[in-house]
Amino acid sequence: MKGVAQTFPGSTVEKTAITVPTYFNDSQRQSTKDAAKIAGLEVLCMINEPTVAAIAYALDKRASTDGKRNVLVFDLGGGTFDVSLLTIDKGGVIKIKATGGDTHLGGENFDNRMLRVHCERAKRIISTAILTTIDIDCLFNGVDFSAKFTHAKFEEVNMDLFKKCIKTAKTCLKDENMDKENIDEVVLFGGSTRIPKRIIPDEAVAYDAGYLATNLSDLSDEVVRGLKLIVVTPLSLDDYQTAGLVMVYQGERLRSSKNYLLGQLSLSGLPSAPRGGIEIKICYEIDDNRILHASARELTTSRNKAIKITNGGGLSKAEIAKMIKDAKRYKQEDEAHIKKAMAHKALND
Repeated sequence: MKGVAQTFPGSTVEKTAITVPTYFNDSQRQSTKDAAKIAGLEVLCMINEPTVAAIAYALDKRASTDGKRNVLVFDLGGGTFDVSLLTIDKGGVIKIKATGGDTHLGGENFDNRMLRVHCERAKRIISTAILTTIDIDCLFNGVDFSAKFTHAKFEEVNMDLFKKCIKTAKTCLKDENMDKENIDEVVLFGGSTRIPKRIIPDEAVAYDAGYLATNLSDLSDEVVRGLKLIVVTPLSLDDYQTAGLVMVYQGERLRSSKNYLLGQLSLSGLPSAPRGGIEIKICYEIDDNRILHASARELTTSRNKAIKITNGGGLSKAEIAKMIKDAKRYKQEDEAHIKKAMAHKALND
């Protein structure tokens, strides 16, 4: 692919932006990066394919968009299926709100319900026609095979696959608590769908990955530079984790991130449980040398971890005075943040 790419610009290609299915795991993504490095390419970024389709849509519709629009990107390719729910505002900010997909669903599944090469050709024909003929020479013992195949029959034998696609799209909407009536546009791309207007479906991802690579190489024009992208993790961040990180801060602000980090300790081997199901007790002690010791213990298993905080190179008197002053200055802001956090927690509970 690198060799083919170099025939067009007439110069050496050294950098690339790689697109992958949303549901590729870390191992698959790393293997893809390694393959690029072996080919002598510097990977500028790795981005999910539906996200690149969002960039394509934003570039195409940006001038005609009056306000925020909800867009469902439906990507059914040769071997994978991805759905992404996103919003695009007039300023070109793209927010990926939710994703879903299946790494084992694509055009190959539809072919397998028929007779491979001949059926793939028939599949393409009945995408726009109601009837086609499947002709296979010498199918068995010198006997030729010929059969008429209708679009209705194609839908019948593949109905469970179509329903699987619909189920994934519904799950993506449900993750964002959104109804289908709230969707303003649907973008179809991938070899097994048809993308509206301007780009060949099979080339859509590579086309706009080029835009992204150009942007990252500081060679982009004003239109591309104006786009902003905000994404979500492709998979849920779940409860039932068996390790936790305890961070020790000092300061008077109500928000820990606004204070000074003294140190951190991790607990592993915790029992798998939903959020709120694990109780960890944290203790602080100051010894005779005025050295702070922090420990954390999980109550059901008694697993514990402790650290000693010597505070070497710690805060100066001036820094401490500033932290106290800031705590008073931002008291109302911090209290408002705490109220918001507590309300959110109560809503979830």
